[in-house]
Amino acid sequence: ETREGLLAFPSSATWAPGDGVSGASELCQSEADAADLDGTFRALLATSELSPLEVLFDLEPGATIPWPEQTWVRFDGVPIVDEPEDLLSGELLAPINVGLDGFFDIGFAKWTGAAFGLASNSGATEDNCNDWRDTTDALSGRAGQDNAVDVQWRSRDTFDCTTSHQLYCFQVE
Repeated sequence: ETREGLLAFPSSATWAPGDGVSGASELCQSEADAADLDGTFRALLATSELSPLEVLFDLEPGATIPWPEQTWVRFDGVPIVDEPEDLLSGELLAPINVGLDGFFDIGFAKWTGAAFGLASNSGATEDNCNDWRDTTDALSGRAGQDNAVDVQWRSRDTFDCTTSHQLYCFQVE
């Protein structure tokens, strides 16, 4: 089943921590712009103070999530969740592994910092490379696996902050 909705895709380029969540979202937006897509696209990343959803919707800590009316779909139209709020369950209907080129992107790590779910901040800078600003091997960040549909899509492995990984990019409007 395919349907229309807001897009969620893996970035084609890798991203290294250093310039914070704004730098990550700039990568997502630039890839969407290059594909002539309308709307605002942001990276799904947790910080020590903000949940991935608060980062995604550019909110203050503890703010109410402004769930969109449409759900998220991959570039091929396959929904990743039935309803937007279903992102909180930790499980997806389909993996976020179809790039903007239409090709499957299977088995690669995606930075998330989401050790405790999408509604929780990471609580500690060791899960998010010091809010995605550290570039050393002294700290690490959590990453999900793009071919997973269980909680591993958002939290599977830890990598040091010298490494580059792709991002999950979500359209928010």
